[in-house]
Amino acid sequence: MAWDWVQLSRGIVTMADPLSVITNISLVSPDGDILPPLESLRHLNEVVHALPWQEEVERVLQVGDLAAS
Repeated sequence: MAWDWVQLSRGIVTMADPLSVITNISLVSPDGDILPPLESLRHLNEVVHALPWQEEVERVLQVGDLAAS
C-alpha cells in the first residue's frame, strides 16, 4: 500500500488525497466476491488511519530539521 501525504504545519501530516491509495491488494466480501474499487477504498482508508504512519513521518521530519540546523 502507498499514498501521498502532505505536511499541513509542523506536527500535522495527513493524506494528500484519501481517494488515491495505491495497492496490489484485492479485497473480497465474506461471500468471496472481489469488492468494487470504491468499497475497497473505504476499507483501505480504515487501514491507513489505523497505522501509526503519521508519528513516523513526523519523527523523520524532525530528524531532518535537526540535521539541517
